Amino acid sequence: MPGAEPTHFERLVQQMPPWRKVLLALLLLALPYALAYLEGIHTTVLNRETWRVAFFPTVIVIYIVAVAPWIWRAEKAVVEGLRPLVGAEIDTYDALAHNAWWRSSLGGWGAFGIGLLFGLLLYISSSTPDLHYWTIRYWAATMLIMYGALVWLIYTALGSARWTALLHGYVLHDDPFDLTPFEPVGRQGLILAMIFVGAITLSLLLIYTRTMFLEWQGIVVYSILVLVTVSIFFIVMWPAHRILLRVKEQKVAGVQRLIGQTFRKLETLAADGVDTQVAATEVQAWLTLEQRLKQTRTWPYDTEMLRTLFISVLTPLFVAIARVVGTYLTEGHF
Repeated sequence: MPGAEPTHFERLVQQMPPWRKVLLALLLLALPYALAYLEGIHTTVLNRETWRVAFFPTVIVIYIVAVAPWIWRAEKAVVEGLRPLVGAEIDTYDALAHNAWWRSSLGGWGAFGIGLLFGLLLYISSSTPDLHYWTIRYWAATMLIMYGALVWLIYTALGSARWTALLHGYVLHDDPFDLTPFEPVGRQGLILAMIFVGAITLSLLLIYTRTMFLEWQGIVVYSILVLVTVSIFFIVMWPAHRILLRVKEQKVAGVQRLIGQTFRKLETLAADGVDTQVAATEVQAWLTLEQRLKQTRTWPYDTEMLRTLFISVLTPLFVAIARVVGTYLTEGHF
């Protein structure tokens, strides 16, 4: 990121070689099975009904670590995309990007701690399993870490959105037809939204039960994730929308003034019996431009992006329906 100082966690993830990430993920996935095998409860913990639950928190944590770099790459693309609209030298612009940066290691750890407390509250309020076995203790610990990672992810996504908004304060734009510099902002919103869609889909694949949405814990967690998914898509693009809308309204108002002036000129020429063809053509040209300006998009996303978001948001619903149908076909009940 030009001019931005990454946090400790971001630096760790960025610098870790891919093979080490894969090895660490495999070790974390193998650990619950190894503990269950050593304690002689592998047939109970990892049976047909519970193996997904046993691996669920570890899979989510690995997923969050894997997708985190997408956030930072999207931010870098935004910096590069907005660069032509900032009236400053490259070094000055990088300094502006750095000044707009606000995430910190302290804030990240604070968000992680809030997630731990939230997970602990959910754990205490639900039916707690017997912690006699180390396998169950490991599962409980990774569940708390998972909630910490989820809140950290929300914090990072909102921080990314706020940083993009602050960066727009340096943008100078006066062409309502040129949305190219803002397209990375639209992609950033889509990437952040799809990250949360992926987390929701994974959770439904691994821990769906027919009573999941009858308990307040499940309703609260999934409501927060769905709300963040939809909101983050538009929150990221809101500053760009305001800039494009302001430029559009200014241009439309200017064209409408010119239409009025040209129309009055046309009326004067007609009253004097002078040829009005040139003036009429000019009026028609301004009217056409006005309609073209009114149809110009003020959000930095296109139909394909919106379709992708719509399908992505519906994916968890399709997964849940598939799990319900699968349960009914295999077990005879929902």
